[in-house]
Amino acid sequence: MTISGGAKISHDCGSATEKIRAAYIPWRLNKFGPQTRDQATKKNGGNYILLGRCCDGAARLILAANAIQAMREYLPSLLARTSALVHYIGHFYHSLVRLVEGGLLQLQILPRDFKRWASRRIGSCKARSTTSGGTRPLLVHYHIFKNAGTSFEWTLEQALGRRFCTYDLAAPNQILSSADIIRYVKHRPETEAVSSHQASFPAPKIRGREVLTSILIRDPIARIRSIYAFERHQEASTPGALKAKELDFKGYVEWRLSTAPAMLCNYQVHFCSRTKGTRNKKSLDETDLRKAIANLDQVNIVGTVERYGEWLTLAQLILCKAFPGILLSATRQNVSTERETTEAAILDDLVNDLDQTLAEHILEGNKLDMCLHQVADALLTRKLSENGVEVALIKAYAEARERLTRKTAGDFGVEP
Repeated sequence: MTISGGAKISHDCGSATEKIRAAYIPWRLNKFGPQTRDQATKKNGGNYILLGRCCDGAARLILAANAIQAMREYLPSLLARTSALVHYIGHFYHSLVRLVEGGLLQLQILPRDFKRWASRRIGSCKARSTTSGGTRPLLVHYHIFKNAGTSFEWTLEQALGRRFCTYDLAAPNQILSSADIIRYVKHRPETEAVSSHQASFPAPKIRGREVLTSILIRDPIARIRSIYAFERHQEASTPGALKAKELDFKGYVEWRLSTAPAMLCNYQVHFCSRTKGTRNKKSLDETDLRKAIANLDQVNIVGTVERYGEWLTLAQLILCKAFPGILLSATRQNVSTERETTEAAILDDLVNDLDQTLAEHILEGNKLDMCLHQVADALLTRKLSENGVEVALIKAYAEARERLTRKTAGDFGVEP
């Protein structure tokens, strides 16, 4: 478009430019008075050039304002569409997760051989141990004081690191129920083995966890000597530690029997039969023994301190199925004495250090514990046999076969 005088105005500005020019020209004509259009044009040609430039800038401003207005009108719609898109993406993600979970669930009905193969393959790739059923293991060790529990705790710490922990309340003589153990483990989901002096039966049941249990029972008379030796060398200010340093063995036993007889008499039956919330009984009976035996029979890894090596072998066999690659060390920790462990030697020491009457009282006060010890010993033998370890008859025939081989070689003059 050309204005009189030869000045050009850009067509890009559209209708906005036309409107501004239509308003501008009459204003200029009125300002210069009654002049002809041609005269005004000739006189103010430079003004029309400036007009074109002003029109271009004004048009751009108008277009920018229109764009801003359009954004205000369409931005809510755009945000709504974006939100809907995010919702659809989330819905697709959850659908995909459900599809994968459904596929994993179907694996549970596959043939047994394939499940075993798959579990081994998956287990070898996992950083943390899991059982073949897909559940994480949890070992609960019932730690009876002076029953080699410290040695086993050290072994577990070496094998599992931070996945092993001990759990006892600060207050003495407390009892932890299975519900207490469950709460503790749920707050520390990385835990795969826990040892406690205060845990009570029955064992906890936790969804998604395979719970295994272990315990050691000791000759109760040997245990009394070990308690005294431990507290005598213990760097603590507990009443037992102070009295053990102050008194000889006889004086210590007499003090314990007068203040806390349960520590020295049938303590292991008490430990295996106690429950949270029940009062301590002054004396135990056959009912408590049967309850203790029933609880002991449910333990996966049960044995005696005197056969600690065999018990640890059983623990290795059972735990390696739940903890692939676990290796349990046989190193003993916190061993108080190295005295003879035969019953005759223990009784001789007991009578020599105590008088005959006090020794008889100790023996009579631990009859239930002696029964429990025999049960634990029998359970260890049975479980070892079930796992094909140290079967006495197999061992006897193996030794007989070896002797026969040597005899036959000697008869023929051949060096075996």
